[in-house]
Amino acid sequence: MGLFKIVTLIVLALVIATLFTVLFLIPIDQTYQVTMRLSPLQRHFFIFNDSSGTTTKISVVESGGYVTLTLISPTGEKVLNGVEVHSSYTYTFTARGTGTYTLCVLNSPLYNTNITLNVVKEHSLIDFL
Repeated sequence: MGLFKIVTLIVLALVIATLFTVLFLIPIDQTYQVTMRLSPLQRHFFIFNDSSGTTTKISVVESGGYVTLTLISPTGEKVLNGVEVHSSYTYTFTARGTGTYTLCVLNSPLYNTNITLNVVKEHSLIDFL
């Protein structure tokens, strides 16, 4: 086999390895952010779609009191159930099923509370193609 063929095969293998890495291995984040002010005992529902196997991070930063979080999967399972957040909280999970997830944020009974909610879904490029 000639030197040209060997170099061509090596270059082709590197191109294929690079494409595989870019399409399947390098994560791309998709971020949703909400900032709101909640009155005492006010609820806010944040609804988002997720795909099975997607790594999703939920971050909540609040000021003024505390909030309680409940995350419900498409099957009705409570992924988070009554987690109290007094300043900040981050929860990372891998979606078990594809469908609509509901995050319920319940404010404390005594305070008006400002919160910032971030939902970051980590995808590979192939998910968008």
